[in-house]
Amino acid sequence: MKIYTKELSKDLWRDFESFFEFKGKCSGCWCMNHRLPVGLDFEGEAAKLAMKQLVESERVHGVLAYVEGDKIPIGWASLDKKKTLPGHDCIEEGIDCRSSIYSIHCVTTRSDYKNKGVEKILAKEAVELAKKLKASEIESYPEPKSKDGEAFKTWNSFNGYQDNYNELGFTKIEKDFGSHSEFYHPMRYFLDINLPILNTSRLRLEPQSSEHVDKLFKPFQEKDLYKYIKRKPIESAEQLRKGIESIKYRMLPDKSEFCLNWVLISKESEECIGQVEVSLPVDSKSFYLAYTVFKDHWRKGFAKESCKEVINYMFKEWNTSKCIIEMDVRNTASIKLAESMGAERVSFKPKAQMLKGEWSDEYVYEVNS
Repeated sequence: MKIYTKELSKDLWRDFESFFEFKGKCSGCWCMNHRLPVGLDFEGEAAKLAMKQLVESERVHGVLAYVEGDKIPIGWASLDKKKTLPGHDCIEEGIDCRSSIYSIHCVTTRSDYKNKGVEKILAKEAVELAKKLKASEIESYPEPKSKDGEAFKTWNSFNGYQDNYNELGFTKIEKDFGSHSEFYHPMRYFLDINLPILNTSRLRLEPQSSEHVDKLFKPFQEKDLYKYIKRKPIESAEQLRKGIESIKYRMLPDKSEFCLNWVLISKESEECIGQVEVSLPVDSKSFYLAYTVFKDHWRKGFAKESCKEVINYMFKEWNTSKCIIEMDVRNTASIKLAESMGAERVSFKPKAQMLKGEWSDEYVYEVNS
């Protein structure tokens, strides 16, 4: 049995329709229930018409599975932006999230092809489609401990099998889903994040990569850069390279935090003049901002210019609501920078860290979207 898949398009509406009406037994939902707020479910012809309009306007994503010799699709996997699915039990209030998070919220097959490995193929192809759509994360919601080839134990028979997602590299979302935990085992898969190049009038902010090592290593040896921070000068170019490569997927190795870093390049001279770093804990809407401008380029406004661009990007594209900036109370330059960007001092942290043999106090500033 040779199974192949096709990405849903408006040209495949008839195929989609024939799948949901196979043997005259329409499931009724037409994959619409998750797209409506809880309590507003509808089915039948109304749901069919609504889905047809969404497909024809290319506002629905998914994968149809076929087998040679059969014109009617044998399976369907629905993949959509999480924020468009307020009716899913595991999403609801979570729709206020980044637009790059996608959900595999339906994986189903025809009755004559159940337990034949079709769900596994559909889940894998849904992941590939998410990559094509430039997703940063994918969520799935299988029944707990469900295994391909075994019968489901609850009514949650339309989200695929947990063991298939395990094989694909999904991991459990560590969150209390209350009573829903009996029926769902929410999982997450992180993809490589394609950070964009950002631009200001004088600077090009390039996503940090190992290709920047040669430009960054020498200026990072300047001791004055470390006056108010706990870091020590980088000992070798190889050490710097390993550090950058450890977050090449824009995340800490334990997947607890996004690490989004840009290198600042002068448009006039093509010289590397510093970097901006963002730390964003997973599932948080608040990010931490840090910056470095190399000594030869101090007091020229480059820090403010680049930080404002990054903050605006994080608010708009990552749907964050707060930027947090922490600094030593003696770092008057950073204090002036934060206040010039409209940041508000919200707290004082005495003895925040031991720095060069003495306690360092810190101010915490915030910028709200």
